[in-house]
Amino acid sequence: MTSNHSPLQVLCLIISLAAVILTTLVAFSNLGRQYGFQEAIPGLLRSNLEAVSNKQPSPISPPAWINCAWGIILIWQVLWCVHGIVSIFRTSYGVPVYTNPVLLSPIMLLLFMFACGLNVSWFILYDRMYTSTSCLFIFLTTATTWATYASALSSMNYNIYRLKKSRMYLEICLSRVLVQNGLAAYAMWGVFVLAFNVSVAVIYNKETHVTNAVSTVIGASIIGCVQIFYFLLDVSCLDSFARYIMTPYIVPIVVLASCMFRQELWVSTDITFILLASLLSFAFLSFMMKGACMAFKIIRNNSGGGDITTSGPTSPVDESYHLLK
Repeated sequence: MTSNHSPLQVLCLIISLAAVILTTLVAFSNLGRQYGFQEAIPGLLRSNLEAVSNKQPSPISPPAWINCAWGIILIWQVLWCVHGIVSIFRTSYGVPVYTNPVLLSPIMLLLFMFACGLNVSWFILYDRMYTSTSCLFIFLTTATTWATYASALSSMNYNIYRLKKSRMYLEICLSRVLVQNGLAAYAMWGVFVLAFNVSVAVIYNKETHVTNAVSTVIGASIIGCVQIFYFLLDVSCLDSFARYIMTPYIVPIVVLASCMFRQELWVSTDITFILLASLLSFAFLSFMMKGACMAFKIIRNNSGGGDITTSGPTSPVDESYHLLK
C-alpha cells in the first residue's frame, strides 16, 4: 500500500458498498415475498409491493413485474461501488487510481449513503402502508440521488482533460457506464416511484381523498415536469457533462410502456390513457432527439470541428494546472 491513499475516501467507499448491499438485500427481500422465493432478510417485511398495490391501487400504477427494476438498478449501484473498491488496489503512474484523479469524491459517496438509508426507510414504510409518510422518504431518496449524480458529473467534467492527457480512457468509460448512467437510472426510477406513491397517497389519505382522475393528473404531472425539465437542461446546459448518459431516457420508455399495457381500455376519452400516451410519446421523442444530438456532436468533434461546449478545467488552457496537481 502506498502513502498516497486517502483514509477518508477509502472509508466512504467501504461504507457506500455496505449501504448499497443492504438496500439491495431489502429490495430482494421484497421481490422474494412477491415471487415466493427465499427472503434475503427474513422477517424484515410484512408484505410486498405487489400486495400493497393490490390493496391500494391507483389508475397509473405499473404492473407487478416492473418492481424487478429495483433489483436491476440496485445491482448496477453495487457494481460501481465494487469498481470503486477495486480502484483502491489499482495504480496509475504509481498513484492509486481512485485518487488520480478523484472521480468518486467523499461528498458524492456521503450523498449516496444517505440515499441508500432513505431508500431502505421507504421500503419499510411503504411495506407497512404508511403511504403518505413514505412519499417524503422517496422524495428525499430521489433528490439525494440526483445530487449524487450531479456530483459525479461535476467530478468527471473537472478532471476530463487530465484523464485524457494520462490516457486513462478505461476510467472514463467505466465512470460513464457504471457510475453516471447507473446513478441517472436510479434517480429517474425514483421519480416514477415518487409519482406512483403520491398518486396512491392522495387517493387513500383521509384528509385528501381525491378521485382517481385527479390522482392520475397529479402523478402524471410529476413525471411530465421532470421529463421536460431534464430534457431541456440536458440538451442545453448539461451537454458537455452528460452527453453519453442515456438511461434517463430509457427508464421512462420502459416504465410508461408497462403502465400503458396494464390499462384495460385504450380509449381517447380516458384521462389515464391520454396522459400515459402523451408521456410515452414525449419519452420516445426526447430519446430520439437526445440520440441525434449525441451523434451529431460526436461526428462533429471527430471531423475536426472541435468541442466548443467545454469550458473551465476541461479546456487545454488548464494543462499546467492539471500537470502540477
